Amino acid sequence: MPDIVQSNRVFLLKSGEINGIQMGILSNGIPYLSLRSLARLCGVDNMQISRMSDEWAENTDSPRNIKLKELLSEVNYHESNLFTRVETSDGEVYAYTEHVCLSILDYYAHEAGRYCNDIAKKNLRFLNHLSFRIFVYKSLDYDPNRPMISGYEAYIQRVTINEKVRSGYFTVFMESSVLTWKMISAGLEVNEKTIVDGSIGLCWGNYWRKNNLEEKYGERIPHIHVWPMTYPQAVNGPINTWAYPDTVLVEFRRWMYNDYVKYHLPKYLKSKVKGGEIEEEESVIILDTLYQKDQQLLQ
Repeated sequence: MPDIVQSNRVFLLKSGEINGIQMGILSNGIPYLSLRSLARLCGVDNMQISRMSDEWAENTDSPRNIKLKELLSEVNYHESNLFTRVETSDGEVYAYTEHVCLSILDYYAHEAGRYCNDIAKKNLRFLNHLSFRIFVYKSLDYDPNRPMISGYEAYIQRVTINEKVRSGYFTVFMESSVLTWKMISAGLEVNEKTIVDGSIGLCWGNYWRKNNLEEKYGERIPHIHVWPMTYPQAVNGPINTWAYPDTVLVEFRRWMYNDYVKYHLPKYLKSKVKGGEIEEEESVIILDTLYQKDQQLLQ
């Protein structure tokens, strides 16, 4: 079976410059420093970190690169680059993440020969005591257990990192995003507890099996859905879902806007009202928005 195309993109969750140190947090929750800031903490000029990055990317046998490989292998870091390119409002930033920063600091504190310096030693001791992650989180007033953005913005993050799928197939998540948007516009607050596409996917999977649609349209294929770090579900990693052949897309849309919204969505919203996640009035408004006066659904 051909590989499914996934979006492995990380994006900026929060950034800032504290006491001249440019830092940030990526969408996977990992903190980083910019090249300039890492060089400053290591007590060296920017070119030293830049050359080190080039040597790593070129897999050279220089003594410096060999030692850095030893340090990073201890934390199971085997990426092709020492940095991740991240787009910010000020342009592209080379983000050196937690393990890379600490390993390079360790190098300039203890392993760099004549380039070892007291600045790197002092900063390494400080970060080892404080913990690099706590240092960045506290500096930016970031609490990983506290939502940083609205439910709508978090949903957009889900769309952004899950938009790609193998050619010739679609996912329930992406195809139901227009329906979800209509519900958000009608007042539904989507969050880690109110996940409409999960309900749609479950009901559609039952419909697919019950009606033997594989014989008519071909096989569905496994697909990975990734949770942004803004969702508590992210701690358990990606989840296994399905991608369906484009040949069934017309039937899926008819089913979703008719069968699902008419018969399954009211039950789903009722469960949310019962659980205290939405108000009953919200449920009524959402359903009214999706229906015309003659009870034919808006599509």
